[in-house]
Amino acid sequence: MKIQSDRAALPQVPSPTTSVQGESAAPTAEIAHSNRTNTPNTTKQPPEVAAFSERGMTLTKEAMQAVNTFMETAPGTETEKLATVKALAEKGIVPNESKLKAVHAALTGVPFGKEAAEWLKESGIPFPENTRATIEKALQLGRTQEAVKMIKSAELPAEVVKQIEAILKQKGIPAETAAALKKVAEANNIPVAKLIERAAATQSEVLNNAAKQKLMEAVQILLKQQPNNTLLMELARKVEKNAPVQDIVKALRTLFISDRAAAMKPLAEAIQLADMALSKMSTALPESCIVIPKTDQIEPGPAQKSAQMIQKEPSFERVLSYIKETMPELKRSLEKAEVLFASGKEMAARGELMKAIEPLIPLPAKQTAPVVPDELFAHVPPAAKDVLVTRITEKMSQSAIDFKQFKRDITRNLQTTELLMAQKASQQAKPVIETAIKTLDQAILKSDFMLYTDMKTEKQLMQASGQLAEARKLLAKGETQQAARITAEVKALIEKVTFKPTDARVMHMITQETADTAPRVLAGAMAGLYETPTARHAFELVRAAGFTYEHEQAVALVSREKVDMPPSVKQALLSQMHQQAADGKPEQMTTTLTGQQLLSKADPGLQSMMMSLPFLLGGQSENVNVFIRSKNGGDQVDWENCSVYFLFDTKKLGPVGITISSADKNLSIKVQNDKPDFQQKMEPLTVVLKDRLADIGYRVGSVQFSEFQAKEQEATTTKQEKTSMAKGFDFTI
Repeated sequence: MKIQSDRAALPQVPSPTTSVQGESAAPTAEIAHSNRTNTPNTTKQPPEVAAFSERGMTLTKEAMQAVNTFMETAPGTETEKLATVKALAEKGIVPNESKLKAVHAALTGVPFGKEAAEWLKESGIPFPENTRATIEKALQLGRTQEAVKMIKSAELPAEVVKQIEAILKQKGIPAETAAALKKVAEANNIPVAKLIERAAATQSEVLNNAAKQKLMEAVQILLKQQPNNTLLMELARKVEKNAPVQDIVKALRTLFISDRAAAMKPLAEAIQLADMALSKMSTALPESCIVIPKTDQIEPGPAQKSAQMIQKEPSFERVLSYIKETMPELKRSLEKAEVLFASGKEMAARGELMKAIEPLIPLPAKQTAPVVPDELFAHVPPAAKDVLVTRITEKMSQSAIDFKQFKRDITRNLQTTELLMAQKASQQAKPVIETAIKTLDQAILKSDFMLYTDMKTEKQLMQASGQLAEARKLLAKGETQQAARITAEVKALIEKVTFKPTDARVMHMITQETADTAPRVLAGAMAGLYETPTARHAFELVRAAGFTYEHEQAVALVSREKVDMPPSVKQALLSQMHQQAADGKPEQMTTTLTGQQLLSKADPGLQSMMMSLPFLLGGQSENVNVFIRSKNGGDQVDWENCSVYFLFDTKKLGPVGITISSADKNLSIKVQNDKPDFQQKMEPLTVVLKDRLADIGYRVGSVQFSEFQAKEQEATTTKQEKTSMAKGFDFTI
């Protein structure tokens, strides 16, 4: 797709109608114009009309007029306009003036993400800072020195710092050190946890510096063997710039297998010291003070389950059978219900049973509210504090309940699957395991309890989802024994997962709750994804931009329930349009966003999507373009078999393109950039990338580096055959 940029170096990703193999090159403006002037009786249709008829679509008179008017009056070249028309045809969208305008803006105009980024800059809204989240993220990524720096940046009186250093020099046992720090804290009226963190940061820094020295020693040994190795030189520079020691060691162990014998000892010592530094920092951080009360997970009783069946079970015979078996004391009511049902009055029969069962349903147990420490609300205005505390605790209480229900449902599904597999009933097990996978995926992406938990929990659930998908494939092949083994492993993993809200996540939620405008919600979503890069936070960014605005409004309307929806950018833009903004920018941004939504509409065959989003990069709001194609898995993308292309425009490196292709969870990655030393700088990071993708069940095959080749793009464009989005995007640049 064509994405414009004010940077000359930024490559243009080919549009869906000109980028894919298999369709003839677009006609010139002269030919296209002459074709449009042909009479309807001619056998050869104009290309913009043929794009629809080839897909079995017959345009109405109004639609035909809209296409002709668009081709004659819309800005851009004939090829660009034809690409817009073909994009609508590929999606099966009947054209009209507004849809043509929206898709054309999305394909050829300023990317929405760039406009949103500029909008945030103009509004002057700062990105919320969450130091605790940043420290946690640094430690999870092994960046001990970064975490140390953030902890040491916290202000402490100079005299207190000297006292901490003096205590550490005494090298007493941990209990003595803690007691001494406690005395200093009490004398200076400072929380003891703050001093313990500072002491641990000082000790970790010493250990990390020692690890760096050992690591540099290992690199120097290898450089003596290979003095001209540019990769080793780059690794040495990364050590000096405080890159994570563990990452450098992994790179050396992977990239220099045959030559590292002499460097083995310093490498082993370096990783040991680095692990000690990381462990000391991690253990010093205070555990979350949020307390979720433990409640017994009581299964619904016969009366509760009977009431649920009366309301939801379509087969009334099953309802009667269950109540007869579990509640024989209702014999008289059952007889009345059977008579009513036999005379064709099923609703009256259900009402009769419900009247008898309702008095037997026990009252719900009172849920104890979670304990959220006041320190997390330190930056909240006093007037709003009580209301916000109530709202957050209510949300967390409900999240704890939802998590228990989720865990109970999926465990029951897995138990049923195991039982069916043991009975060799593979066909009956397939839909049950499918339900378990959907439940997991739904929890990861949309359940509110994922907003409060840590990255480790999310990673465990993603891993479980991948393992169940593997079990499903084995089951389809008839390998029941292996499928049963994986199912048992997943069940054991799920049983160990607990709902543990973190201070950092709750602080982020408090920030979002106090965000009263769409720009603040968007800024908070960008900061949340930067601090904790998880699937749920990525979805929250897409949601804050307004990509799901109409869908959520429709769901709320159909359900007739009050749905808690934060302000979105699209909602704000529509509001500004109604106020007739002078500069017309809200209308332009809304049109571009609507175009992207149309281009991401589900296809009957392959699913293709495009998104341009604001993205936090180096503390600044920038733009990222995302293009996705995959097999259509119903209402979702098939993440095991898809291609995702990211296009960034960075200040230091210029344009960076990343293509990730997955075939049966086997990944191949291609990274593009025009800097001559880009591969040399990035190659050591590929080792870490592979490890992190492996953690969630993907296998990385190759990571290739190349330049953006304008000449190759021109050659490809001239040779293109008939295009079809049904074959997906060709992301060759």
